[in-house]
Amino acid sequence: MQESESKRPPLFIILIAIILILMMLSVPADAQRRVSLQVSTDLKLTVLGDDHNDIKSGLNNVLIKSRWMGNQQKNGYMYIAPSYEYAALTDYDYEGNLIDTPYNRYCVELGYVFNKLITDVGFGLYADYCIIERGSGGQSYGFGGTVTYKIIKRVKVISTLQFANRVDFQWTGEKIPAKIIYSVFAGLEFDLTN
Repeated sequence: MQESESKRPPLFIILIAIILILMMLSVPADAQRRVSLQVSTDLKLTVLGDDHNDIKSGLNNVLIKSRWMGNQQKNGYMYIAPSYEYAALTDYDYEGNLIDTPYNRYCVELGYVFNKLITDVGFGLYADYCIIERGSGGQSYGFGGTVTYKIIKRVKVISTLQFANRVDFQWTGEKIPAKIIYSVFAGLEFDLTN
């Protein structure tokens, strides 16, 4: 199995390269050129854990996203964002043994944020294309929404409702078919260019 893993292309690097090329080709010279970094955690896993997979509550899931914003328009702006999600998940193998099966999700997201409707509040919608590495892994997609509130000049509180096509369930010990799963994340967004 290590041979097939060593032949895998570095997917996250490929996704970042594609994003950079798209940004260079599509962003006008007078673009807003703002970049932010988001760090969030899944509230359910952090507060309650997951009894099904024997996961104790705590910081065992993190979503990191870099949002690259386009020109400010009348009510908002478009953005593109590479993201990475990690969860320290476990599962049962075919013999009933509990094993570590970490969840890695690499995504490219395209969205729109309405940031001029209410002062200091932003409402966003997005869709993403992802690669999931858990078990045999696979290609995935997702969509969701965000709400941000500016607490100080360069820092916002962010809440994200994420819907993800979890193709990794197809290769777990239970042979569950892929399905859309939702997660609620909360965290902070840091403006890196303001």
